[in-house]
Amino acid sequence: MNGAGPPADGRAAFRRILHVTESLGAGVATAIGSYADNSQWADHYLLAAARDGEDVGTDMRAKLKGVWIVRRKWEIPARLRSLFARLQPDHVHAHSSYGGAFARLSLLPPGRVIYTPHCYSFERRDVGWPARLAFGLMEQALSVGGRRIAAVSGREARLAARMLGRPEVILLPNCASVPDALAAASRRKGSGPPLRVGMAGRITAQKGADFFAATHAALGRLSRDFRFVWLGGGAPDMERAMLSQGIEVSGWQSQAATLQDLAGCHVYFHSAAWEGMPLSLLEAAALRLPIVARRIPALEDLDGLRLVGSPGEAAAALAALRDEAARESLAQAAGALNRRFSREAQAAALARLYGAAAPAAVWEAGAVQPAPLSGRPGRAGQESRGAARG
Repeated sequence: MNGAGPPADGRAAFRRILHVTESLGAGVATAIGSYADNSQWADHYLLAAARDGEDVGTDMRAKLKGVWIVRRKWEIPARLRSLFARLQPDHVHAHSSYGGAFARLSLLPPGRVIYTPHCYSFERRDVGWPARLAFGLMEQALSVGGRRIAAVSGREARLAARMLGRPEVILLPNCASVPDALAAASRRKGSGPPLRVGMAGRITAQKGADFFAATHAALGRLSRDFRFVWLGGGAPDMERAMLSQGIEVSGWQSQAATLQDLAGCHVYFHSAAWEGMPLSLLEAAALRLPIVARRIPALEDLDGLRLVGSPGEAAAALAALRDEAARESLAQAAGALNRRFSREAQAAALARLYGAAAPAAVWEAGAVQPAPLSGRPGRAGQESRGAARG
């Protein structure tokens, strides 16, 4: 079938999007699910390699028309070319460094490839400058050809604009999806002590596991007034080190369970050393939690955060939040993030990015402004909602 008729629900499928990623876990999986939720006028598919031990329980199959999981990331390029020929997607939306490289090296039509770095690899601080230089040169080379970059933050957009290929850069803001009932429950929790201080993500150098642990240690005797909780998992030795220090570690769990645990926290403490635009931080804001965050370039232009530069400064900021009024004031300030990184803002960006018109009801709801159609019409997909593995 080649776009001959609408799907059973009567809505035209204006666009067909094939997402590609090697790092299907945590924020990337959540982001892709969010894109599907906020552009339901398009058919979304996914080709991915999942990292061992990082099953975050995100049910992608409920949101997407088709899902293909390969065992090894090096299988992606060949499978991508096969799926591109089969599906004829309007756009291939590649996520993170490997996904971006595979899509841009697969000899696909340049105008059909969109790349979202979710934090450029040359931003890493766990490798030396030669490796960062190599990552930077690779990104510069891959930018040649006029492909589009969908940046998740202002900083990522500015970095993308400096690429030699002078790609078209579109800001595609992340947004949080938090049930209203959970947000209400979060506001009704007790005021402590001890106060639960949470961080969500993989236990890695990027997420600042050492900074988080060092802040806990810097509190000294005041640590008895707090319970530090890491929502996520990592290498067993890193998890054991945290547990031995008195930090709780949830291990990998579903997104719903992580949100539930996050709602039970009194403070969100984002300790990452480098980032694109962390979804967990936006989820904390949607849950009306006060946010203390490590001062890194990706977060410096955001309002509503208490930014800190060292574990000692972080410990002092947390100690001040033992006062309930101080927590409430910072929680209200975080509301600025909900306005800036909203579902409406993401829906508008997706309509522009994918060059599509959504059903009239979307415009009538005032969620986004219409974007002109560009390129060829989309096709109504027949792909089943089941997953093809292999």
